[in-house]
Amino acid sequence: MRYNLDTKTATIFDQGTKPFCATSLKKTCDVVHAVFQHIPETKNRVLYVSSFTTTQNEVLGALQKATGTKWTVQRFTTKAEMAKAREKLSRGDQYGQMDLLLSAIYAPEFGSDWSDAARESDKILELVPEDLQVVTQEIVDGKRPDIAVELGLLAQM
Repeated sequence: MRYNLDTKTATIFDQGTKPFCATSLKKTCDVVHAVFQHIPETKNRVLYVSSFTTTQNEVLGALQKATGTKWTVQRFTTKAEMAKAREKLSRGDQYGQMDLLLSAIYAPEFGSDWSDAARESDKILELVPEDLQVVTQEIVDGKRPDIAVELGLLAQM
């Protein structure tokens, strides 16, 4: 999933309907802080972190609403993207790693929705999920501290 705020273009893999968990930089910081507040409950425990569970199409819709603009969408298959990524890696192009990771997030044969486990972690840490539209609007409005990181986490936006 790739979104370009400047050109209002999006790349969406397959149908864009596979749910996945996404985590903002703010939520990551909140989790780290909360772990130190709940050491006995989190000691030797795996925690799953997620701001929200969404789909590529939902992120696109949130961006279109936040920018007030219809975006241009390019569609590719995860199968083709994985092949391209493997080819890059075979040539020593390390950017193929990110392409492979992104396509794996959206490929039907891989899991990227751990929302049940993330809800359990949120209960332990006394945290709440974020709202996709609110986070997206803050990114568009420049209210998030590091837009590139936030967009990277949502594209994994």
